[in-house]
Amino acid sequence: LRPIFGEDPYYVGAVDLLLEVGKQSRQWEPIVELLDVGADQGDGVDDDLYVRLVLELAALQTNNLKNDHEAIRRYSQVLERAPHNETALDALEHLYEKTASWFELLQIIEVRVEMADDASERCDLINRQSVLYEEKLQDFPSAVDAQLRIIEEAGLDGARIVALRRLYAQTEQFSELYGLLGEYVDVLTTDEELIDVQLELAEIAMEHLADPEGAIDHFRTVLAIQQDHVSARMGLESLLDNEMVR
Repeated sequence: LRPIFGEDPYYVGAVDLLLEVGKQSRQWEPIVELLDVGADQGDGVDDDLYVRLVLELAALQTNNLKNDHEAIRRYSQVLERAPHNETALDALEHLYEKTASWFELLQIIEVRVEMADDASERCDLINRQSVLYEEKLQDFPSAVDAQLRIIEEAGLDGARIVALRRLYAQTEQFSELYGLLGEYVDVLTTDEELIDVQLELAEIAMEHLADPEGAIDHFRTVLAIQQDHVSARMGLESLLDNEMVR
């Protein structure tokens, strides 16, 4: 097979024949060596033929030779010819996660974002990027940017508030959190939710923004919804007393 394959690695049936020989002999190194020849002589070859050969080669590298580095190199070659090839994308996603190659995984997910037609699918993928930035890279600003990207895509919801509340607190961006919660109250529909967020706004205004007047307004909003709310009344009275002292 070596002279035949070396002369034309893309002749009809060549790859299948090599794979069958490998299965029978269980000697994958010489098979991979011959496929390497084809993969490295792919200039001018039809894309479908080239992609098929390199995919088989990459699969042998990861499944039979346990060479993840070389498998990544070959799957990446596939994407150079076929950027949206699902087999290569799936394999690289797995390999990058396995090897903790987080920046490379982020790039693969971004390709999937660009491929996705459904807004919900895009948001799920971008949220995965946000989680990677936060949990694997401790890059909180990039995690915030990903969450804001989801809001641009699908609007503000409770899940984004939970994520951004955590991220803004982590980065001490209390002014941004205050503005975000101020927008969020406009989409809330129940008194219980409104009260919770107004109390949170009051706390941020007092503790982080040095804005007692803003806190007073939030406490008054709570009391307009529920006149006997104990925490809001106590907070309001405390702030008014302090204002009088000043």
